[in-house]
Amino acid sequence: SIASQPLLAGFHEVFGPFIIPVYSLTEQDDLIEKIDNLRSENRSFAFSFQSFRNEIDDLFFLKFGLNAKNLDAGKSPRMVRIPIANIAGNRDVRFSWSYQAPETRRARNDLENMSKGPLASFLSGGARLGHSVKPEEDYKTGTGFHYITMAGIRHWRVDVSPCPELSKEYVIKHSDRLVQAGDILMARSGEGTIGKIGIVEEGTKGCFADFVIRIRTDTSRLLPQFLRFALMTTHYQTLIAGEKKGLGNNTNIFPIQIHQFPVLSVSLEVQEEVVEKLESLEMMMSAARIRANEIDIQVQEEIVKSAESRC
Repeated sequence: SIASQPLLAGFHEVFGPFIIPVYSLTEQDDLIEKIDNLRSENRSFAFSFQSFRNEIDDLFFLKFGLNAKNLDAGKSPRMVRIPIANIAGNRDVRFSWSYQAPETRRARNDLENMSKGPLASFLSGGARLGHSVKPEEDYKTGTGFHYITMAGIRHWRVDVSPCPELSKEYVIKHSDRLVQAGDILMARSGEGTIGKIGIVEEGTKGCFADFVIRIRTDTSRLLPQFLRFALMTTHYQTLIAGEKKGLGNNTNIFPIQIHQFPVLSVSLEVQEEVVEKLESLEMMMSAARIRANEIDIQVQEEIVKSAESRC
């Protein structure tokens, strides 16, 4: 009985007032057909960000021979033999598995074989960390200047909506941490977030946070849009995973490590070609995602409308 089952004791009180619409079999079939048609259309607009990253990998393989599948050639062994010279040559003497793992070494070797130098030599002002804040002193609504934290780039784009606004005094004091269009922002900490990046669009105002790395390129040699897509590839993300330090969820990567990343030897013309193709694809996928969301809303509206007409 319900009385003998505490978890069900409040069942009648909670669900008793619910009104369940009654449909004939024909009406049920009509509603199911209508929803199935909408969901069939929705499947054609299915979008995931991972699918876009796969498209980036495919283009970088086609253009530059970077085969992401080579980095996933089976599960890594938990023990490998490494020449002592390899350890001795590592200036910060890391013995972490992720740094020495075969897939990390393959990614690093692939990039170095196509590199024309470290990222540091292609930057304007280097990669930098932001400053910390005292919320009770430095946050102030209505200024239009945001403190761009890792929450603002967790979806692989710069979105200031979840970020608090800063006082004008903080902005003036830390004007060297103001973002500008074309800056790349990278999350530098936390499993699931570390390595995610976004590019600052025109009109975005604010300072990047202390757990965010700002990367500003020398645009005469390296387009920020191209670097953004490159850093999203499996090769660079594998490199980031191998470079991070720390335990548990408290892993970090630092600007000095980003500076050493190999940069692909690619002309500005080819960079522009890659950017044009991927930005066009990104716009198409974004439009598809918006349409998919609209169809989800239509499905819910059809269900609600049908239920209301029967109650």
